[in-house]
Amino acid sequence: MADLARHLVNDAWGTACTSTDSGDTLAICKAGQTESCNGVPLPSKYDKYCYSRNVANEFLPGYEGFPHLTVYGWVFTIFCTYSGFILLFIGIFWLINFPAKMRAQWRTLRAGRSRTSARAIEPEVEPSAQARSRPLVERG
Repeated sequence: MADLARHLVNDAWGTACTSTDSGDTLAICKAGQTESCNGVPLPSKYDKYCYSRNVANEFLPGYEGFPHLTVYGWVFTIFCTYSGFILLFIGIFWLINFPAKMRAQWRTLRAGRSRTSARAIEPEVEPSAQARSRPLVERG
C-alpha cells in the first residue's frame, strides 16, 4: 500500500511543465544537441514542454539497483515490504494455530521414540474460531 501511495505522489507531482515564451517554437532534436538543433519544428499548439522531477523517487537520479536507494526507497521497499511479509506470516501462523500443532506433533514424535507407553498421545489442539463457527450453508 505504501509503495502504491509513493507511485501516486510521484505521478501527480513528478512532472513539471513550463510554457514557452511568445515567439518560441519547440522542435524534436537528437539527444545532447540542444544548441545547434535543426530538428522538425512542432506546430504552435504545443506551447509547453514537460520534464521529470525527483519527487519520492525510489532510486537516486541516474542510478538503479539496491545500493542506490533513496530514503523513500529504503522506507517503502525495504521496511514496509519486509515488515509486511513478517506480519503476513505471523497472521497465517496465528490463524492455523501453528504453535499448538507443532507442540502436539513434537509430543507425538517424542512419545513414539521413548517407547515407554504403547499408546500415542492425542494432539492437544483446540479448534480455531473459524472451525467452531456455524456452517456457511444451512440445510433446512
